[in-house]
Amino acid sequence: MDALAGLALLFDEGAFLSLVGGVFYGLMVGIIPGLGSGMALALLLPLTMTMEPSTALAAIVGLMAVNTTSDTIPAVVFGVPGSAGAAATVMDGHPMSKQGRTKEALGAAYAASAIGGVFGAILLGIGIPIIGQLIPLIGTPELLAVCILGISFATAVSGRSVAKGLASACIGILLSFIGISTQTAEMRWTFDTTYLWDGLPIVPLALGIFAIPALIDFANRPPLTKPESTAAPSPDADAEAPVLRGEGADAAAIEGDSLLRGVRAAMRHWLIVLRSSWIGTALGAVPGVGVSVIDWIAYGMAVRSARNADGFGRGDVRGVIAPEASNNAKDGGSLLPTLTLGIPGSLGMALVLGAFMIHGIAPGPDMIEQHLDIIYMLVWGLMIANIIGAGICLAFTPQLSRVLDIPPKYLVAVLLTMVLMGAFQGTQSLEDVWLLIVLGGVAYVMKTIDWPRPPLILGFVLGEIIERYLFISLQIYDWGWLLRPGVIIILAMAAFVLIRPLASGRGRPSVSFEGAVGEQSRGMAIANLVFAVVAMILVAIALGEASGWSSGARTGPVVISWLTLVLLAGVAVTSALAIGKAPRTTEWRSGVGNGLSVLAIMAGYVLVAGVVGMLPAVLFFVPVAYLLLGGRLDWRALVLTLALFIFAVIVFDWLLALPWPKPMLPGFQEFIFDIGR
Repeated sequence: MDALAGLALLFDEGAFLSLVGGVFYGLMVGIIPGLGSGMALALLLPLTMTMEPSTALAAIVGLMAVNTTSDTIPAVVFGVPGSAGAAATVMDGHPMSKQGRTKEALGAAYAASAIGGVFGAILLGIGIPIIGQLIPLIGTPELLAVCILGISFATAVSGRSVAKGLASACIGILLSFIGISTQTAEMRWTFDTTYLWDGLPIVPLALGIFAIPALIDFANRPPLTKPESTAAPSPDADAEAPVLRGEGADAAAIEGDSLLRGVRAAMRHWLIVLRSSWIGTALGAVPGVGVSVIDWIAYGMAVRSARNADGFGRGDVRGVIAPEASNNAKDGGSLLPTLTLGIPGSLGMALVLGAFMIHGIAPGPDMIEQHLDIIYMLVWGLMIANIIGAGICLAFTPQLSRVLDIPPKYLVAVLLTMVLMGAFQGTQSLEDVWLLIVLGGVAYVMKTIDWPRPPLILGFVLGEIIERYLFISLQIYDWGWLLRPGVIIILAMAAFVLIRPLASGRGRPSVSFEGAVGEQSRGMAIANLVFAVVAMILVAIALGEASGWSSGARTGPVVISWLTLVLLAGVAVTSALAIGKAPRTTEWRSGVGNGLSVLAIMAGYVLVAGVVGMLPAVLFFVPVAYLLLGGRLDWRALVLTLALFIFAVIVFDWLLALPWPKPMLPGFQEFIFDIGR
């Protein structure tokens, strides 16, 4: 009955239309290399704040389901994955394209993606009641230990240094403590400003941490160029289409190359599809195991289990089917710990968890009892979105691929405008936009010097949950909660997850505690040292203030602050040791100029908005952004500016009816309002 209630909810109150809109948005973003689901989800959050919870979550699950479907297009056609989840697809998809089998590769990918997504949704629906039966056996201390386990997974696979990852997660937890304490109602780190009473808003924080660095990198990306087709025999043992050899072979020379041929290939290799879907769902349920790992595991399993594996890497359609089935199936697995335990299974799930909290829904044990209909709505939505997304790609691949022809500088100006408007929608305050710029600058520095950001957002989202579970556990068990058998087992698993990369550091320096000492440049080592020292100073100041709070308000902040200081000290020491051993290079500084330009014009937008209003400031921001990013102010840039301005007026003023702050010179903005009325 709950499953039927969820299906009814999906087709009620505009939720289905929202799902379809999320699918289209996810497909468009997935095509563009470098943006990724994290930025797309962060940008979608502010647009869902005024929606009903079911409608908002339908849009989010629609985006999430298909973002790894359309990223196949640039992976196959250009050899550039649209996201990390399509990296393994490049291995055989791009050689197929160069052999003139582009449609076959895309058809196989779409079919495998749809089946994998449906498979993951079905397993999610089956797993929810099973987890629901186990929930009553889990106490608050165990839930706290599961939160720690989730952070350990995300930390262990997120960057060059486990210490950096843990420190980043702890910083995120500390940021979540800002505001009024839910236990004692004391003000914590609010700096006597009412803006921080309710804590840092998640929308500008998510946009700053993920969207700004992604857009800066995207602005630095050179235009994509399609390589010329080369003739090569099909290495797929089961390929049916004859391949013409010789000079000048192209797509037209391959008889029967079609999307339908690729779909038939996926059906023919159904065992690979099902096995890869199972791998994606199972690994997706493990917090911290990202899609960039899952698709390579599925690809490797396909190679090892193939009777004739000689063609892999040279255009074997099986090398496309395996990763595409797994990376769409992983969403069903990732949603399982997110919905039932409140533990995000991935970065995207951390933002989904934030969306739940925005709408007053707390994922976890209580959600199974109170909102089971919404859970099953997401299961149905995930299933239907994958089918719709694959259908759209099969029908409109040529039209969708034209997005790749748009110069990055145009898209950056458009997306930055959406980011600024979205950040303002958080609490309808210009402070949100300033917070976006500050956090965007910090996040870009972190990305430049190789500090992992996913643990920070995960720590921020879990911080309030961790503090609540810690407070309840201490009230009931004091520190004896650490001695409960279930807690010991879970914490031992967390310790193993963190220690295992250290023990194998010789073979995997990318996850060593030392942060790859000797492999980073001297400039980056110095930058890491400075960043760690500055962070230590700020945390020490925060710790000093927290020491004066009451016991209920200070326990979490004090414990996390000391842990953060220890971790930052370890990073500082290892960075200092690396300075003398590291070579002098400046590669890590690439793109810094564009990064500073983007942040500067964003700050300029806020200043201009304070004078003439946020909407008129768009007319200033877009052409200036385009010019500073290397474009020329021609008629196309002017048309883009006008079109984007009209779009912002329609969406943010007419539809969302945002309460705009009054500027110093209100005439321009009032003129726009008069036209709207």
